Amino acid sequence: NSAGSLEEIVLPNSIETIDWQAFFNCNSLKELYIGKNVRRLAPNDGLQWNITTSQSVNGLFSLERYIVDDDNEFFASKDGCLYSKNFDTLFAIPGMAKGNFEIPLTVTSLGSGFAKNCHELKEIILPSGVIVIPDNSFENTQNLESITLNAPHIHFGRSLFACSNIKHVVLNENVKDISVEYEPIADELPADRILTFIVKSEAAFDFN
Repeated sequence: NSAGSLEEIVLPNSIETIDWQAFFNCNSLKELYIGKNVRRLAPNDGLQWNITTSQSVNGLFSLERYIVDDDNEFFASKDGCLYSKNFDTLFAIPGMAKGNFEIPLTVTSLGSGFAKNCHELKEIILPSGVIVIPDNSFENTQNLESITLNAPHIHFGRSLFACSNIKHVVLNENVKDISVEYEPIADELPADRILTFIVKSEAAFDFN
């Protein structure tokens, strides 16, 4: 069978590193089992590995769940999502996640592209501990309409809105300021896109 027809992959305990694009073209993959000795998710383009790298496992369009061996010392899974062992980093949401997704309060870091290709998500709520939203977090989330932010200080990475259909960004009461990686948010949007910020905070924001 070709990679495109695989529905389940079980990584043996001999695997320690998952390389970038390890599951390229695995468009039918529904379950990814990560063995107890996996300790690294390799980044793309030869970049140095770090704890929030997730390009090697995210964006799996048909994936229903990540499953991590209970004895793995570095990673864990819960409700189908892939986390660090202590649940302070969310690496990836499976592509078939549906509806509203509230990121657990324990999470303080997100993997780059953590919601990539999650085409059935409608809303994502980020906890107050998440300050940085990494590059390409919402790539190809065609049905994602709203994200809610709760951290006092928010930093937007690159290409958060250009490749998604997000209509609303909700800034809850304790949000005080927002910074942007490169171009202004308005410059990132296609000409026919309108992005509405719903501000519940008393702080003043400049979205230009």
